[in-house]
Amino acid sequence: GRFLITSPEIQMKRLVVEGMRRIYQVGHVYRAGESGLWHNPEFTMLEWYRGGAGYVDLMDETEALVRAVSAAAGRTFEAPFGRRPLREVFLAEAGWDPSAAWNEDRFFLDLVEKVEPSLKDLPAVFLVDYPVEAAAMAAPKASDPTLCERFELYMGGIEIANGYTELGDAREQERRFHAANRAREALGKRALPVDESFLEALRRGLPPCAGIALGVDRLVASLLGADGIAEVMAFADDRL
Repeated sequence: GRFLITSPEIQMKRLVVEGMRRIYQVGHVYRAGESGLWHNPEFTMLEWYRGGAGYVDLMDETEALVRAVSAAAGRTFEAPFGRRPLREVFLAEAGWDPSAAWNEDRFFLDLVEKVEPSLKDLPAVFLVDYPVEAAAMAAPKASDPTLCERFELYMGGIEIANGYTELGDAREQERRFHAANRAREALGKRALPVDESFLEALRRGLPPCAGIALGVDRLVASLLGADGIAEVMAFADDRL
């Protein structure tokens, strides 16, 4: 999993540690080297954290939010948003279970080339219960430690949001960080920095909570039937 934490995420989690239970932020974020129909080096993200909640609560909340925004855009969803276990979708579309035999490169390749295209005809669906290796900061499922309480919302095959129940165990979080770095180095990749201030916040005690990041540009473009996010951005990358 990718675990280089941005400052806004750290700040909001610290606020949860300090006792705040409902926190949100809308802001510009940046990812170097990402440019395409649904990617831009600079984009707008809505993030929020909710104390005393888990990923199921956030799925309910996210669906309510999307439905409200959709109504303002003149669009409605007739059926409830689907919720499909990621394991089942991978078995059906890619022929393997990533939680049983994790392979990071194969996982992301099959996700983009096989799984996401299979979702294009679905107005809105949550993929749920990711392999624990695919979410370094998500809490494991009590019923199956090979999985974590993570979901992604897809609309028309486009990822709109990513959320999960937060892992509150500082020791387990540190172990995951270092294990992921060892795996990267074994593949000849650069180790990513481990944020000690975040681990220290966890040691102080992160209460039960869940967090989510939602791509505002993608949501707007999807609701308006745009062919990509450039159509809803004032200054999209000129390579789009």
